[in-house]
Amino acid sequence: MADFLVEILKQWYCKNSYKNVLLYLLIPGIIGLISLYLYDWFVTGHWNAMYLVQNKYGHLLYSPFKHLEIHYKLLISHQNSSEIWIDIHNIFFFFTLPILVYFLAKNKNRITPLLILYTLIMWYIPFSIGINVSLYRSIALLAPVLAFIDPLKNLQKLLILIAFGIFYYFLGILFVLSILH
Repeated sequence: MADFLVEILKQWYCKNSYKNVLLYLLIPGIIGLISLYLYDWFVTGHWNAMYLVQNKYGHLLYSPFKHLEIHYKLLISHQNSSEIWIDIHNIFFFFTLPILVYFLAKNKNRITPLLILYTLIMWYIPFSIGINVSLYRSIALLAPVLAFIDPLKNLQKLLILIAFGIFYYFLGILFVLSILH
């Protein structure tokens, strides 16, 4: 895992790395959201149709960073509870998924732009809709994307899948115990 973080730091400090971050992370994410909003607008007449439906359940459009702050406060308050796994999971994947997208972007495969778009949408939307959204469901849909990250060695992919597995083992127990909904 240390090699993973070292590689991120090396790439960040490379000359013109901000251009790579902009080109491979921010622009595809923005294009993905605009595509989603245009689709909703053409189909329903409202660019924010998804948010209008979610508003009925108390879910609105929030900053993902505001939710990160709330998840951190929940982590502190759940320290002596089994619910701490939910908060650890949400904070861990908040930071992990953009890093995985960065490595995915280093791929020179024709399917790469679609995988990046899929990953960023599946990361951003749940983290922006509301604090009571079951993030584990949408994040679980991102695990198969790991198979397409070529720059990572199979052992690194296996370690990431093990991390997914550990989280989902404990979250599964919480679901069976009706703590997680």
